[in-house]
Amino acid sequence: ATDIYAQRIDGTGSIRWGNNGKIVSNTNGYEDFPAMASDGIGGAVITWQDDRNEVDQNIYAQRMSAGGTALWAANGIKVCDASKNQTYPVIISYQSGGVIIAWNDLRNFGGSAIYAQRVNGNGITQWTSNGYFVSGDDSKAATSIIPDGNGGAIIAFESYSNSTSDIYATHLSSTPAVEWTSVISNSAWSQKIPHLVSDNLGGATITWEDYRSNSNIDIYAQHV
Repeated sequence: ATDIYAQRIDGTGSIRWGNNGKIVSNTNGYEDFPAMASDGIGGAVITWQDDRNEVDQNIYAQRMSAGGTALWAANGIKVCDASKNQTYPVIISYQSGGVIIAWNDLRNFGGSAIYAQRVNGNGITQWTSNGYFVSGDDSKAATSIIPDGNGGAIIAFESYSNSTSDIYATHLSSTPAVEWTSVISNSAWSQKIPHLVSDNLGGATITWEDYRSNSNIDIYAQHV
């Protein structure tokens, strides 16, 4: 089994939450692939994939105070426990200790879809139970997320087809609603592992690994 711990390190490099950190979640089973966002007041919200039900992987989250106290339910609040696996969460802050979390989801498709959920600072989910459907009619993997500045997010993802992958981005508003989805790169062979940075104007610059030369891995970028 694996558990989730966290540690706070101050500006001098000193640890603040004890020699071995604070427990975020230590239920039975495996808690893997943690991701973290600031709560804006010295603490953090941490999300991870969790198989505590011993059936499949689900998404959980916990908020830790600046002093290292878990503020939500013991071992985290349930973000999504839909059927089949939910994996590889990514997370951003949005306001007052709240976050938006996106993940890969197998509940409905032969490949994975992308779902997202907004959680307020008190650990209460704000959108549809078990998350809002963002994208999916083939295999997709959400790998990067940034805030849009208005309570929503831009999510970049890989979309797989015929053993290759392309890069897409989608804008999810605070409503929630999918405002747009754009092809960022669908050149020959595969494009993988996109990363986003905000342009502070509601858009983003995206970089990724690119295999179009079929001999080297190159880095490309695009603004959307």
